Amino acid sequence: MVNMKIKYNTVTEGFDWGPAITKLVVQMDDRHRLNIKDMKTNNFDIRSFRHVGDHQVDSGQVDMTFGHECEVTCVYVSDEKGDEDKAGHFFTICLKVGPDRIENSPLIYSDRDNVNRFVDVHYQISLKSDHFIEDMTGAPCVLMNTEQQDKLRNYNLICDDFEHNQKYAYEGRKLTYASFAPKNRTDEKLPLIVWLHGAGEGGQDTKIAVLGNRVTNLAAPLVQSKFGVGGAYVLVPQTPTIWMDLDGESNYNIHVPNSDGKSYYTEALMHLIDDYVMDNENIDTSRIYLGGCSNGGYMTIQMLVNHPNYFAAAFPIAEAYHVDWLTDQRLDVLEKVPMWITHAKNDPVVVIDKKYIDSAFVVLDGYIGNQNESDTSLLDHFSNALFARLKARGAKDIHYSLFDRVIDTSDTYKDELGNAYEYHGHFSWIYALNDECVQIIEGKRVSLFEWLSAKRL
Repeated sequence: MVNMKIKYNTVTEGFDWGPAITKLVVQMDDRHRLNIKDMKTNNFDIRSFRHVGDHQVDSGQVDMTFGHECEVTCVYVSDEKGDEDKAGHFFTICLKVGPDRIENSPLIYSDRDNVNRFVDVHYQISLKSDHFIEDMTGAPCVLMNTEQQDKLRNYNLICDDFEHNQKYAYEGRKLTYASFAPKNRTDEKLPLIVWLHGAGEGGQDTKIAVLGNRVTNLAAPLVQSKFGVGGAYVLVPQTPTIWMDLDGESNYNIHVPNSDGKSYYTEALMHLIDDYVMDNENIDTSRIYLGGCSNGGYMTIQMLVNHPNYFAAAFPIAEAYHVDWLTDQRLDVLEKVPMWITHAKNDPVVVIDKKYIDSAFVVLDGYIGNQNESDTSLLDHFSNALFARLKARGAKDIHYSLFDRVIDTSDTYKDELGNAYEYHGHFSWIYALNDECVQIIEGKRVSLFEWLSAKRL
């Protein structure tokens, strides 16, 4: 019997609900190359442990003495990144993931700080007590339990294609940013998509801004293909606090009387975008697009009204720009910008339907009047108010994808009754980032990013 000490890599992928570790890539000892053909998914006992420093983050929810049990879905020979390779020196163990399976999540939401933070996930990889595997000589092998230090590195699919944690400062206001440059660049100038994260993705680690929502899709073929052979650049700025920060002290402008919607970061963000464009001469300055979710949806509107004639189009999602800030002067600017708005009626955070007002975070009292005639529960606020006012002014290129709720459309995740899994109502960015916002425009069925790619100043 051969006792094998193993080390492993992890592979993380972005999903609609956030990131998940999907693969354990185990390094094989050349002296005892394993016979993968005889391996079965039920051979393995995989346990995960999630830590922040020395603190085990899930210990208050379940008994973590033996960790979270992880379900194995497949095993195969691979390279170090988990790609199938019959001549590889690794074998990959695929893990089952899902929106409610925390065992493989490298992210945790802090209720105290209202932000997402990475946690260190390590795995105990062993064989079940009544199972063994053989090496290529037929000798039985036992995998010795892995420990925290046996994890070699993590690969973030698509996210690693971004250049992360780049620093920027303007007049003492500091930002961090990630950027993606298309691989198939041509002599033709290419567009730029600027994505502004939500409140939960602030900080100084841009991987959170890219993986916290499925921003990886902006760099994936799903979206890149909409922008022709060359694709599009992607810029993901990150604030250390929130975009709705009035004074640099994390004070929400929407909760401060007479704030007029000001953001501490407006000019710093604009200079970052402009400097990035100047540093990348292959960017088409007539095709710079701006979008974001929630806090970033607010900041999308804030940037449009403060810097007219710079962005070719915008796509705010679950935006939190207060109706009182939509002055005539600002609407004069906004009505000229091609815009595609997205929101869900059952959003309990940025509330647009009075049925959910009791759970509201940013909605203020007194905005139940002027309701949409076709749905008397809709509030005249946020996305509803923005769309209604722009339509009333005759805006020529304004679209609104208003969903009843946010559900899984991939037919992959189900609830206990077998129905499509339902996400939190605030997560309407799932539809947008999956390019599932669709309208009939001039008689043709057009998706959000198909529409966006055609816009020019």
